[in-house]
Amino acid sequence: MRGLRTHPAIIALVAILLTLPAFALERSLEGWQLQGLQPSGDGSGSLQISSSRSRPSTDFLFLGFDQDTPAFLRDLSGNFRIRRSQYVRVPEAKGGDASALFNRRESSVSMDSPPELWPGSGPLESFQISFFFRPAHLYRRNELFSRIGYLDGQKRGIEIVIQDGFLHVELHNLFSDLQRNLHSYALHSADRIVLNQWYLVLFRYDASSGRIALFLNGREQQIDYAEENGQVLPAVNDEMDRSPIQIAGHYSGWMDEFRISRLDATPDTAAFDRAKYDPKSGRIYQDRSIGLSPVQKYTQPIARLKLQYAGNEPAGSMLQVQYRLSNQPFSQNTSEYSLPWKTMHSRNQEIAWNDPAYIQWKVTMQPDPSGSISPTLNDLKVDVRPVRVPARPTGVRIIPELSTDHSLCIEWNRNSETEVEKKGGYRIHLGAHSGRYVAIVRYTAEQKMLRAANLDFPLTRKETIQQKVEPATIARLKRKKIRLILDRSLLENNRRWLNRREAYPYLESGRTFFVGVSAYVHPDAPSEISNEALLLLPNP
Repeated sequence: MRGLRTHPAIIALVAILLTLPAFALERSLEGWQLQGLQPSGDGSGSLQISSSRSRPSTDFLFLGFDQDTPAFLRDLSGNFRIRRSQYVRVPEAKGGDASALFNRRESSVSMDSPPELWPGSGPLESFQISFFFRPAHLYRRNELFSRIGYLDGQKRGIEIVIQDGFLHVELHNLFSDLQRNLHSYALHSADRIVLNQWYLVLFRYDASSGRIALFLNGREQQIDYAEENGQVLPAVNDEMDRSPIQIAGHYSGWMDEFRISRLDATPDTAAFDRAKYDPKSGRIYQDRSIGLSPVQKYTQPIARLKLQYAGNEPAGSMLQVQYRLSNQPFSQNTSEYSLPWKTMHSRNQEIAWNDPAYIQWKVTMQPDPSGSISPTLNDLKVDVRPVRVPARPTGVRIIPELSTDHSLCIEWNRNSETEVEKKGGYRIHLGAHSGRYVAIVRYTAEQKMLRAANLDFPLTRKETIQQKVEPATIARLKRKKIRLILDRSLLENNRRWLNRREAYPYLESGRTFFVGVSAYVHPDAPSEISNEALLLLPNP
């Protein structure tokens, strides 16, 4: 609503800023809808893409060691139940958010191995074992992985150990020939293991050819074949063998990304989903992760909003921040067609506004094509400058000489805020009882419901004479004061314009009326009502 454009008063305006608290993600995610996004977990309060390890996989077993505490460690493939888990969670990781630091005497991970899970009962299908490790101390024999049983008095199963400084894969009595004789095989690394260095181990077993292979940091170390007289020997697990799987049972150092999977599964140590090729369409695609905030509400009129975000967008990744803004309430899941999203092309954006504000954020992230790096969102902030509430009008009085038995002449001092007359206006509150105002009249220069005559400045007889003698004095009076004649017609016109159904007071002689005035820049942010004036309308 625009206001009077005459006689502007010049004052200095102090901008009042209301700041939404910084988007502390760890605390303020309540109500967010997160699809593939999660807090970073490093205490920084950042939001990032969820690790691919937190989603169901086709592995036989997968331990990512990302959980907050060892007690929460779980098999991310959803197969095995963790029986015991004791280690120190450390932030240094080869994938995800953390790795496990084991101590020889006190730490290990063990889990039950029922017959329906790997390695199963009877002949083993092709499989591979992979994990990262970094030794902190080397004993003569260091057990990294074992699944060993002694059902018939013989040691049977698989062990991966560091012995005398070299990595060994020992397959104890795991293979059986046609006469049910048991055979053992062993592989060892050509490279010596040194302290405080990360290694990636990959052991592969191909059931169709009997091929067993050991790789260290992607380099082939040794290959052998489980065969006897040209006959491939199958790896067999006894039906009664329920030996547990144990990890780091006798080892001091770090471990991460432990995985047992099918041989045809490509070992993927990427922290996030990689870009994939679709042979049907010939296109490369990659999943995107999305977060939707609740709708933030500013029910008081806002003059200006400043939207800000902070984050990191590594090369090849994508971080997109969008918002949608309305002066009307909407829901978190309002259709994009009803209220489209707008993309922030810079990290700071100012928006001129003059209404209540309802705002919602949308965050979209995509890792780099290799799936190794995620963008992060560190902060979201909204600074709002509310529409200024004007000062309470002063000098309100009713001039008896200019009032009649069916009209009131009201006078008050012009507000010093220029916005009141440029953008807003005044409200005249009228009632038949003190402090109980029923009628409201808006006084603005462009309001068509106000008769033009009423916008003139009515003068008393004395002022009319003085205007001829001292025109400058009356001119100053008109610059400082506002006068308005309220009559029945003006009240009724305003009642219809404001769509008010209640009956307005009927101005009639012999009744006392109470009047107050408020100022506004925006109709929803008025000032306090002035001190009231009263007048008993005279009898005709």
